[in-house]
Amino acid sequence: MIVNPYQVGGSLELNHSTYIVRQADDDLYNALSRGEFCYILNSRQTGKSSLRVRAMHKLQADGIACADIDLSAVGSGKQTGKEEWYRGIIKELISCFQLKVNRRDWWHEHDDLSPVDRFGEFIKEVLLAQVSKNIVIFVDEIDSVLSLKFSTDDFFALIRACYNKRADHSEYNRLTFVLLGVATPSDLIKNKVLTPFNIGQAIQLNGFQLDEIQPLAKELEGKVSDPQAVLKEILNWTGGQPFLTQKLCRLIFDCESPIPSGSEAELVEDLVRTQVIENWETQDNPVHLKTIRDRLLQNANQTVLLLELYRKILQQGEINADGSSGQKELRLSGLVVEQQGKLRVYNSIYQQVFDNNFVEDKLSNLRPYVESFAAWKENKQDKSKLLQGRALREAQKWSEGKSLSPDDYEFLAASEKQQIWKKFKFAAWAGLIIPIGILGYWNTHIVCPSGQVRLKSVGALENSCFSVSSSGDDIFFRNQRNLDLERGVEAFKSEKYSQAIESFEKAIKSSPNNPEPQIYLNNAKARLQGSTLVVAVVAPIDHQADSAKEILRGIADAQAQFNQSQPEPSPLLEIIIANDGNDEDTAKKVAKQLANNPKILAVIGHNSSEASQAALPEYQQAGLAFITSTATSTELGIATNTKSERSVFFRVLPSNKEAGEKLAGYAKQKDLDRVVIFYDSESTYSNTLKEEFEKKYTDNGGQVVESVDLRGSNFNAE
Repeated sequence: MIVNPYQVGGSLELNHSTYIVRQADDDLYNALSRGEFCYILNSRQTGKSSLRVRAMHKLQADGIACADIDLSAVGSGKQTGKEEWYRGIIKELISCFQLKVNRRDWWHEHDDLSPVDRFGEFIKEVLLAQVSKNIVIFVDEIDSVLSLKFSTDDFFALIRACYNKRADHSEYNRLTFVLLGVATPSDLIKNKVLTPFNIGQAIQLNGFQLDEIQPLAKELEGKVSDPQAVLKEILNWTGGQPFLTQKLCRLIFDCESPIPSGSEAELVEDLVRTQVIENWETQDNPVHLKTIRDRLLQNANQTVLLLELYRKILQQGEINADGSSGQKELRLSGLVVEQQGKLRVYNSIYQQVFDNNFVEDKLSNLRPYVESFAAWKENKQDKSKLLQGRALREAQKWSEGKSLSPDDYEFLAASEKQQIWKKFKFAAWAGLIIPIGILGYWNTHIVCPSGQVRLKSVGALENSCFSVSSSGDDIFFRNQRNLDLERGVEAFKSEKYSQAIESFEKAIKSSPNNPEPQIYLNNAKARLQGSTLVVAVVAPIDHQADSAKEILRGIADAQAQFNQSQPEPSPLLEIIIANDGNDEDTAKKVAKQLANNPKILAVIGHNSSEASQAALPEYQQAGLAFITSTATSTELGIATNTKSERSVFFRVLPSNKEAGEKLAGYAKQKDLDRVVIFYDSESTYSNTLKEEFEKKYTDNGGQVVESVDLRGSNFNAE
């Protein structure tokens, strides 16, 4: 009986006749021989395990001690505890390297240390002490840690620390790690407050090329007339995907009738359609296509995003690779591959199994508004297809916490906007009974476009409308034109966030000291990922542009630091920039609009004590946290700081009370027994600072000779 030489699934044995040597074989062996840390992170069934087997054999032949730790065998799932998990890893190392140590005794002797620190001590005290050779540890199935109930950030941080210790501890130069699994480097250390996993060489596992697969051709001799022509047709269908390529070779080897020369394309296509594509769910053995399907659908919060992203690739043939979390996850499914900066469907088999009908079917079972959405997409100008009432509320509730496609967000936003507009039109209709003469006054003195308010006077622009707020859809600092910023804003308004990111990055290079494009860039990245945490920042843009920029620079840095520290797919921080011009009336209007926005979690601002005092009641009424980074008046928060009503006001700087006391103490230290106070009677800040200083100064025995009001009619600056 002739044994079929082609193996479908699993690791190929050493020296297996159908093993295909790829560039990755040389890359991995050479890197490990040099002592470099490596990682092989790719989708399932792409040859990672077979690559590891051959690399280990070659390294051992060179006198290097090797171990293979399968983390899925050590323990996975919510039932595995941290101590149990680390003990399991140590047990595997003892077995692989035949270390002479009583595992239980050693573990208990070090019970004053955390599990990860015990593991670190084990490497130092036992492994490096007993194994004198160079050491390579292959850590396989690293994605299994994602199902554990505890964080493994410290495990991967320890691996990175072993690398960093090489500079000061030469024995660590003998120790090298290789990480293998279905994950991305950012998955390894999710807490971005910690240094990211930024060491090691990535080993790329590309599909088979025609000039690499001679071992497959040899086994087909006698089964087909022209093995090279058959393999060419196989690669046309599989794109060189290892599992599928081996499977088609196995199916052809088992065919009763040989494939004659000239019939390769027709007969290979017939075999692919009848034994792989048609009724694929029943013929998917060993399981491969189901693995891809399940990877797409396993995370309910990301499924819509992944399916829409994949559908876009199906329709366009390719899209630009941008490194977004959605694209990374789609690549890890194995369904698409990155080539020359583009994402494409990996092969024709995937394209026909997971076709547009598959995408539509899965989306129809996910979206609660599938029919309305489909009808709206055909003609986005047809507002009759938008959601309203209960259907809209249910859709909004369903969308919470999910990463959706740009079209989904556009559809829901348009539906919400239409509902608000309908309410407004009803109010406007009811208002028709108002005399027509009032309409002119309304247009001149009250109405401003959506998102703007009327300032009483800003320089010569009396009764002009100014933008209240922007997340990226308007520009506040217009004293110097930035075309890239303008393009980014237009893309942001159209919810083309990838395009907006590119433009904002260019805008930052053009205006590195302008914080506006930096904040908008952070916002676009947050929107692209999905859910956001929204905080508003109010600055005096139309009154004190330099001060406003200084405030926003700090905000931009804090926002970037926060977002980088968030593990995927956690919500990212979105900043709404608001403008009050340091005007009290405007500050109140701005505060009212911000307080009415249910998405805003907190407000940072306003700049002056006067503007802050005017705005505070609006935030207090809405229960919205209000944090000032600049206002110091002691009057702020007093009105609401009662037992019956908890204040929402917080400050970063010391109040005028503390500043006044410090100033009075300094005057006493300098033996200043008599002073003249100059103050501004129309400034809340100046008044309260004067009062606090005067009180403490006189208590210390000082004498205020005169208080001069800079606003007084008798004041003469000369």
